[in-house]
Amino acid sequence: MAFWRKGDSLDAVATPTDADVAFFAGFFEGEGSCGKLSGSRALSVDVRQKDPEMLYRMRDLWGGSVKFSAVRDGKPSPTFQGYESWKNPIFSWRLSGDRARNFLSQIYPFLSSRRQAQVAKIDLRPTGRIARQTSVMSPEREALRSTLSDHEKYLESKAHHRVTHLEHCRQKDRQFQRSKFGFRPRRNAESAIVIQ
Repeated sequence: MAFWRKGDSLDAVATPTDADVAFFAGFFEGEGSCGKLSGSRALSVDVRQKDPEMLYRMRDLWGGSVKFSAVRDGKPSPTFQGYESWKNPIFSWRLSGDRARNFLSQIYPFLSSRRQAQVAKIDLRPTGRIARQTSVMSPEREALRSTLSDHEKYLESKAHHRVTHLEHCRQKDRQFQRSKFGFRPRRNAESAIVIQ
């Protein structure tokens, strides 16, 4: 049983039977939660457990990801192997978007009236969008990561994410400026007026 890594598929690999749906409806009833951003159709389902066995079964049946987190120095932290000092390890199965809508619509008949009332407030019609697209790691980056320790992989992932996120923010900013103010080429330094 492996953790989800960037590039892994978030899709289901098996089809749930009626018994699976009824069992995991009860499991979700006791251990799960779902949330929606106000004013948005964004939806996520989250189930947390100390033992990940059932979470892996849910991932196989409905997709999503199983992640591990723990508490270090009193604060929740994402983990990488190699730190034994972490206390209270917890696993969580997360599902979002249309995958979460599909899961909730399948288990809805088996939920208690209280839970059904909570889920009824959510629009379960599919949006047609996938919640998260996973990017495939380049062969060069894969080769680099194969030589790194777990801690170095963690640091490399943080640095890679920071760079890609920064470029994404710059692109969004440029799009906003063009839509708001129109295209404006930068002035040369010589033509700029300097006020002293």
